[in-house]
Amino acid sequence: MRTEIDDAEFWRQLDTFQQSAFRLEQQPAYEVDYEDEVYASFLRGRPVPPTDSPALADWMKLVARHTGHGRTMSRVRIVDDPITDYQRWLRWGDWWNVEAGEVIRYLPRALAIRGGLFPPAEGPDWWLFDDRRLMLTCYDSEHRRTGIELVEDDPLVQRAREWRAVAIALARTAES
Repeated sequence: MRTEIDDAEFWRQLDTFQQSAFRLEQQPAYEVDYEDEVYASFLRGRPVPPTDSPALADWMKLVARHTGHGRTMSRVRIVDDPITDYQRWLRWGDWWNVEAGEVIRYLPRALAIRGGLFPPAEGPDWWLFDDRRLMLTCYDSEHRRTGIELVEDDPLVQRAREWRAVAIALARTAES
């Protein structure tokens, strides 16, 4: 079953998983208002902690709450060569995510394509919740989210489990 969902349902899915949440992050950058100020500070050479953004601070609290209850949150970020400024900023800010309990891995885009990730490492991002719900997030050429689709009871969920295994096997952790 596939269902278009709104932002409220997107956040409900992130808030209510029971065991695991995994994200495959494929975009070279993201255009989200709540990151603008901290990202601009980084680009100016005067970085401020991501937690200076209330929305990013809330994200760290969400991660800490889930991982504090024994749930896992992890992601693989597909990165370009050379990495984009945005990817460099994310890498700089990993410490806060890892400190909150999230496991972050990096995978070069060329290796992701050779590994057969869906679609060839240039498609939508996705979250896999509890190995049974897949949330696809699509973006436009300006890196703005354009749609979210929740997928359940579909062969694509099984494929996402397989892609996750490939991505994790090929990627390196943020700490390495």
